[in-house]
Amino acid sequence: DEVHLITVGDAQSKEHENVNGVNVYRLQPYNLSAPDFLTWILQLNLRMVEYAVPLVNSLAEIDLIH
Repeated sequence: DEVHLITVGDAQSKEHENVNGVNVYRLQPYNLSAPDFLTWILQLNLRMVEYAVPLVNSLAEIDLIH
């Protein structure tokens, strides 16, 4: 089985690496100013969905998305 993890990253992070068998994708949030934490999280979640859709479509089967 494969495990794929999408999480927040920064400019120094590798966008993708395999860590102990886990495919880790570190995304930078959109470069937009956010007036508060909830807006920042919304922007990050949208960025993750945008990244996840083609990833999910490229995989043969998905058992769990959390």
